[in-house]
Amino acid sequence: MSMFFLNIIILISCISVLTLGALWLSGQDF
Repeated sequence: MSMFFLNIIILISCISVLTLGALWLSGQDF
């Protein structure tokens, strides 16, 4: 079960990094 939660944490972290990266790149236009 610990690996299951670890995979979820890694998945959420990757999504958060991608979202922040997209917001940062879109913010470069201003």
